[in-house]
Amino acid sequence: MADHELISTACVPATEGFYISTRPRFGPEQAVPAEMDQVLAWRVDTFKVRGDAAPLSTITPVTINGSLDSAEFALLRPDGTIEYPDGSSIAVGGGARLRLVDDKL
Repeated sequence: MADHELISTACVPATEGFYISTRPRFGPEQAVPAEMDQVLAWRVDTFKVRGDAAPLSTITPVTINGSLDSAEFALLRPDGTIEYPDGSSIAVGGGARLRLVDDKL
């Protein structure tokens, strides 16, 4: 048996306002809205990990281009925070967030 075994995969619709960029880290001044895609759904993969009593789930954003298979991305949340997969984040002021979203539309 491998270290982990896929138990299930589900797709959950995303609420409006989440955007993703696969561009390397950027600050509010460097964000390029044309490179951001709206998150349409979240793919939830659940695994049984050998030696663990509880299953482990991973969540992957899904855009018009499919699911994101890279760990190198930035997520713009509806509250204006830019979040990275490693857990770090940058708070973007409301005006900057509105500019990012409005420029994308």
